[in-house]
Amino acid sequence: MKIINAVLLSALVMIGGFTSIQSAFADPGFSVSVTPGTLGPGGVFLIDIGISPAEVGDTNAERIFVLYDPDGDSAIGTSFLGCSGYTIPVGETADRIWDLEDFGSDNVGITVPGGTVGSVVDWDFGNGDAATSAGSFAVNPTAVLYDPEDGGTANPPDGALVWNELPGGAADDTFGVGSYVVEVCAYKDADLNGEFTPGENSGTGTVTFQVSMPVGGEILPIDTSALFIAGISSNPMWALSALAVVAGMSFVMLRMQVARKNF
Repeated sequence: MKIINAVLLSALVMIGGFTSIQSAFADPGFSVSVTPGTLGPGGVFLIDIGISPAEVGDTNAERIFVLYDPDGDSAIGTSFLGCSGYTIPVGETADRIWDLEDFGSDNVGITVPGGTVGSVVDWDFGNGDAATSAGSFAVNPTAVLYDPEDGGTANPPDGALVWNELPGGAADDTFGVGSYVVEVCAYKDADLNGEFTPGENSGTGTVTFQVSMPVGGEILPIDTSALFIAGISSNPMWALSALAVVAGMSFVMLRMQVARKNF
């Protein structure tokens, strides 16, 4: 009976495990999050870039952009150089991309000295205004914004920060329904020269958020895992199949026990 109970418990845990599916990503020091995860067209999202856990050396991000990818099929670069030079793939005419830039249309970078942990900076996306919100900066020590196109980390951005669409320079908006991806291109500045050197540990941090049409006055997230879970949870045939599997496993284990006693 102990074996049968163990089988039943394991099966139930496996079934319940579907509801705890989580997404995760790794990056070279920077973490990225978006609040909320889903809004209706024209909504404003808050993008937070932070450091967790603390890094031993300086960590720099030389490009931050948002990609509107309505059909979710555009692969973005996972290497530093691939991310820094990323443009909309050929044939993806519905896709749009916005860079975080300064008043001089240069990319905005972030440099964070070693030992920093926590939130670095928050930016609004979707309101068409200047990009910098009230913001929350790390205080031990303070992160620094810079202009990587003017040289190293000692060059500050020029003027107000904005989200500029490439090409054309249009302001940020969330009128398009579908998936949006935030990507941060970052590297560990091992030689402390304020510029990327081939061989330095590098990569990207990404997170996806959604713009959905209201259904019955309520925003419904468009999420593959959520749709999968909802589908199997609401389908009575799936529940019967799961119970049949559990019953079958229990029957096999019981028969093995009986056969063992007969011998």
